[in-house]
Amino acid sequence: MKTLMVLVLLLLSLVQGVPGLYSYWQKSSPGQRYVKEGSLMVSVVSASTTCGVRCTENVHCISFNHNGVTQECELLNTVPYLAGDHLYLANETDWSHFSVYVPEKVFNATALCPVGSVLLSYEQPAYLKQDYDLPAYACTNHTYVLNQVALGHTDCRMVIKYDTNFLGYNHPHFPHNTMGFVDTMAHCYDYGCVGVVCVVRGNCWIQYESFLTSNTEPIHVVDVLYWYAVCQ
Repeated sequence: MKTLMVLVLLLLSLVQGVPGLYSYWQKSSPGQRYVKEGSLMVSVVSASTTCGVRCTENVHCISFNHNGVTQECELLNTVPYLAGDHLYLANETDWSHFSVYVPEKVFNATALCPVGSVLLSYEQPAYLKQDYDLPAYACTNHTYVLNQVALGHTDCRMVIKYDTNFLGYNHPHFPHNTMGFVDTMAHCYDYGCVGVVCVVRGNCWIQYESFLTSNTEPIHVVDVLYWYAVCQ
């Protein structure tokens, strides 16, 4: 049944002209092959559409390479999301790299957030299967965000940095080490947050300052995610 549903989505996307293989995937790197060591799970021979279906049905697959000539299909357990990962995109004419395509949600901030607060959409971590049912937003009444909106910078969101930590500003009353990033974001308003730090696939901390509101710079720490509020 799941395979049939995916194939229906494929046909619809082709009719509607949605960029990429189908609405769940986008051809992010035509003429390139992602070759980071340790990311290849399995290599088979199949058409590009079947390759996409195989990846969708594999809980650990979040991107794939496909060779349009040999029909080689490589299922991968990672995506090029880190700063240096573009170095692993090899220029190979017959290959294309496909990654998750996530349409941005449109929110009604007035209906979702309390009066006097601002809605912040947030990115889901790239290494996870995208969950379209997640709220994907947080609310905050932090002074920095409110001031940015007053200045006309109304497009506010939580931007994610990988392998990054921001030390010294964890909210002392937030029950950290007990919640994942989704539940932590839901408590953003309660603690006036302007940032969130999480261990990869682990627990999180709400932050009452960010590197944009203080003189402290974030640092490189492997397997730590850092979301911070920015308005433009």
